[in-house]
Amino acid sequence: MLTDQWFVAMTKPAPPDILLPGKSFRDICLAAVNASLPEPKTGEPVRIRFVPEHWTSWYTIGSKTCTTGASRASSGGHRIPAWYDDAGNIFVARNAEEAAKKSGKPASALRQDEDVLDTWFSSALWCHSTLGWPQETPELRLFLPSSVLVTGFDIISFWSSA
Repeated sequence: MLTDQWFVAMTKPAPPDILLPGKSFRDICLAAVNASLPEPKTGEPVRIRFVPEHWTSWYTIGSKTCTTGASRASSGGHRIPAWYDDAGNIFVARNAEEAAKKSGKPASALRQDEDVLDTWFSSALWCHSTLGWPQETPELRLFLPSSVLVTGFDIISFWSSA
């Protein structure tokens, strides 16, 4: 059985009110590997470094070729932050109240997508959900952004690059 899934728009340019306007996720990932991505606060170049260095090519290939599924039909996990009205319109929001405001309908008239974020996608939220995000906590400032990702070589090209 086939079902609808959510995907990350890897090549779509970011809107003007986002941190890196006009840049896609793919652009940002590749710029970081090539040390041509400026750190937003200092302007210093940011560079992702792989150890051993030869895994950089796997990351680059993955960044250029992957389409990243972000959802799964599963019973547990971080729910997809999207709500539907009876006409099938989609309202992506942080919570039901925000979705209701966007839709102009009461929250009770909307239903949240039943899928959850993919395991790999959801794992990136662990640090945020345990360090107090979205509030600015001392723990969040101390540990994020981080500078180390420990991963298996077998997922660099299809997950780490996304």
